[in-house]
Formats: sequence, C-alpha cells, structure tokens
Amino acid sequence: MRRQRDVLVKDMFGEPAWDMLLELFIAEAEGRPTPVKNLCLAACASVSTALRRLDCLVEAGLVGKVDDATDARRSLIQLTDRGMGVMTMLLQYEVFERLPAEGGHRQSHHVSQK
Repeated sequence: MRRQRDVLVKDMFGEPAWDMLLELFIAEAEGRPTPVKNLCLAACASVSTALRRLDCLVEAGLVGKVDDATDARRSLIQLTDRGMGVMTMLLQYEVFERLPAEGGHRQSHHVSQK
C-alpha cells in the first residue's frame, strides 16, 4: 500500500500533498470546509511549497477550489469525486493489508496462471 500511495501521491506530488489529501478526506467525513490556509498548515511545509502542491493536485483533478460563500476573500478546497475515489481506494487497501487472515496470516490474492 505504501508503495502504491507513494507512486500515486508522494512520488508524483511530494509528502505535503499526501498530508493535504488526508486532511481533505477527514474534513469531508466530518462535513467541515477546508480553507486554503488550513490546508497549507496541514501540509507541514512552507506556504509556497504547499501552494505548489495544491496546484498540482488541482491539475491532477484530485481537488477543486470553490468560493467561500461566507467570506469572499478566501477559497475552500475539497476533494473531487476522483480524489475521493482515489483516497477511499488507498485507505481501504491500507486497512485490508493490515488485517490478519484466518490463522494469523494474510492470504495472497494473486491468481495463479496455469
């Protein structure tokens, strides 16, 4: 899973992007808006680095910007349907990979080709 995550997110955008995607996923689950400023803080990176990563995530179609209806000076960031799908898949896979199978060993899900 970590390798898949790294290929899809970290290698593509860097660790701050993964932190942003996790923050957005949690915010979505909690039903709370995510202003750009909060997302930059979640990235644990400089503002300029966080904004560059955010632009990459927007270009990749994983997140989108919307105007804040309560404050015209700021934008809110949210996962797109694609971003939500990717995060759901990655997190489900991560949980599945950590679950022990019957007998305490995880079974291989590879189908042998004969």
